[in-house]
Amino acid sequence: MVNEMQDTVLSDDPTNLITYLRKQVEIKIDTGQVYKGKVYTIDPITKTVIITEKFDGKVKIEVVTAPSIKEILIINEEKEDDI
Repeated sequence: MVNEMQDTVLSDDPTNLITYLRKQVEIKIDTGQVYKGKVYTIDPITKTVIITEKFDGKVKIEVVTAPSIKEILIINEEKEDDI
């Protein structure tokens, strides 16, 4: 199941922000670049999203700032507990 938010990609509603935590997402930014990974946290003030992705036993961390985010898709609804 894929969810999509538009307009104000990340709202000011904390209950909405919580729906992304620990889920696999795809984030498209204004340059056309796409980030995929698990949402580790979202800053409730700046709406900066921290996502993680595992490769060969290592963790890659990406910081995506809210002004650059054009779209967020939840690509897996199941929450994951590990990083």
